Amino acid sequence: KKLSSMISSRAYHGACKVSLKGKKYIVAVGGQQTLKESGNSGFKKDHSDTVSASSSGFAVDLPRVWMTQCEVYDISGNKWIELPELWNKKSNTSVCALEGTGIVYCFGGWNGKSSVNAIERINVAEYIQMDDSSFEWTSEKAEETKIMDTKMDKKYSQATQKEFMTTWTLIVVKEVGVMTSAPNYRLLSPVNSAGCIALDGNCILVFGGKE
Repeated sequence: KKLSSMISSRAYHGACKVSLKGKKYIVAVGGQQTLKESGNSGFKKDHSDTVSASSSGFAVDLPRVWMTQCEVYDISGNKWIELPELWNKKSNTSVCALEGTGIVYCFGGWNGKSSVNAIERINVAEYIQMDDSSFEWTSEKAEETKIMDTKMDKKYSQATQKEFMTTWTLIVVKEVGVMTSAPNYRLLSPVNSAGCIALDGNCILVFGGKE
């Protein structure tokens, strides 16, 4: 069986598995494209990078663009579903999902110039529901999911329920030992290519990576 191609070609993207109602999905987040693949005539040279033939099979001495595009693969349906774009362009980001909820977290990444420390979150169940009539996502289930997610962050970036369900949301993180009333929408330090795993519904471990 021939597998469906992605909506956007990409490399060095974040990815994770999502399980909902006995079905499995794969989420692809951000990444890099060559300038030719992106079709971006307004590409700026200072956002480019080059790759030697010895370091990558992705491209040889071609400028790259960093992506905000995301998509989710329906394994049983063999199709890709478009998701909202990230707030910031990035590749080499770390992605994981809370089991059984559709909630996906994105940590850090590389924007072409430096590592970033942003944390973003989305609930992909809403998009699976819109594309799959057999998937039932009730308001009760949405509220249950939101309650579970707020265990991770009680303020969940002051998003409304609609924003929580339909966009990537920047996450509030309080730095230990820092006296401030302003929220910090970031990791404690910029990092890319880190590992991350959801230990349970209350904790995600982010480890390693490059600054």
